[in-house]
Amino acid sequence: MKALVSRGAGNFVIEERPEPKPGAGDLLLRPAYTGVCFSDKHCYEGLVGAGSYADGLVIGHEVSAIVQAVGDGVADWKPGDLVSVDPRRYCGECPQCRGGAMLLCEQAPSFMGIGNGPDGAFADLFVSPAYTCHQLPDHVGMMEAALAEAMSCATRAVRLSGFSVHDDVVVFGAEDYGLFAVEWLKRGGARQIVVVDPEEVRRRAALALGATAVVDPEVENVEAAIRDHMPRGADVSFVCMEDYVPAAQNYLRHAYNVSRIQGTVVILRAYGAAPFGNIDPLSPWLKELTLRHFGFFFGSEPLRGGWARGDWQASLEGMAAGMKSSPPPGTIIVDWEDLRSKEDVDELFRGLPHSATKAVVRIGGG
Repeated sequence: MKALVSRGAGNFVIEERPEPKPGAGDLLLRPAYTGVCFSDKHCYEGLVGAGSYADGLVIGHEVSAIVQAVGDGVADWKPGDLVSVDPRRYCGECPQCRGGAMLLCEQAPSFMGIGNGPDGAFADLFVSPAYTCHQLPDHVGMMEAALAEAMSCATRAVRLSGFSVHDDVVVFGAEDYGLFAVEWLKRGGARQIVVVDPEEVRRRAALALGATAVVDPEVENVEAAIRDHMPRGADVSFVCMEDYVPAAQNYLRHAYNVSRIQGTVVILRAYGAAPFGNIDPLSPWLKELTLRHFGFFFGSEPLRGGWARGDWQASLEGMAAGMKSSPPPGTIIVDWEDLRSKEDVDELFRGLPHSATKAVVRIGGG
């Protein structure tokens, strides 16, 4: 079968691989759509702090799929079912899993799951445990469902940020997590949402999703522009730090400086250490800021209702209710059959983030 394989930084290639077989408790899945995560972009660029994919790994962890076959012991799924796939694998037995924090599973084989440890979903077929699959609600298409993983990161960040109705909010970095956060914040009653990003395609998308103002950090004084809208500072700031975006190396410093006294800064995406070296350590201390690291992954805490009201299910139900950010405006769709060579793959990865807010590969469609 055809697969997109990591052979190191700048060297993602198309290869032929044997078809996988489902084991006990597994599903054999054909991807419908697989999204290019910006973690994939970081690893493609070989950036410090991004981690790396093992040589020979089939990448891809944002996916919707069609069930092709079921392994022994699987009773709840059958061939032809449509699913949204949580990429993680977890034991279900450790204290973290029992508490609904599967992202912190003590026995997890990798921090991300498929496309990071086990082979992923940029392939004709892949295998995932049946417990990772979510049924699609009515009115959610396969393309939207492929982005549930990315949306769930933003869902968790907004849910646990302390954001409240009528808050003034800044989103630094309008990559996919940031754009999903913008729409949740708008729906949640934010008074103002200012979005900072150097890419025009992203700023346009942010405005379409409910941002009240956008700032280009390459041509504007970021902090002065934000203070024009929020003279007393931001109640909550969400920060998405991408190593391949030079302006993002200053986002955390800006977030600290524009926060109101006793405001909150939420780190939604971070890789390298550089942004943390650019801050004034006195700023968060003197203001008594709260710094929260939420949104890296997603949970299903029993206190909120477990699986039925977890971050993934909330994201799918948001899509069903008509959220416009899945896919974000400015998304490009690439046909799997058009990725034939390393040059095709290079063009896709090098084009981000200038060419699109998000890239999704149509494999099986639907």
